[in-house]
Amino acid sequence: MKVELNPGSTGAHTIFDVPSFNFEAQKCEQLGTPFVLKAGDNLRPPAPATPGCANSCRS
Repeated sequence: MKVELNPGSTGAHTIFDVPSFNFEAQKCEQLGTPFVLKAGDNLRPPAPATPGCANSCRS
């Protein structure tokens, strides 16, 4: 799961990046240094899950 701020711009910043996020084994994730979102900032939310992947994509 990856959430980006202002993707594709010179001010791009990754807010959260956990490559193999498991919704069934949730735990606390340490976040980086806090920052302020400003008017006009764009967030790229995580891509939607692939249908049926919850059971077939486990490693």
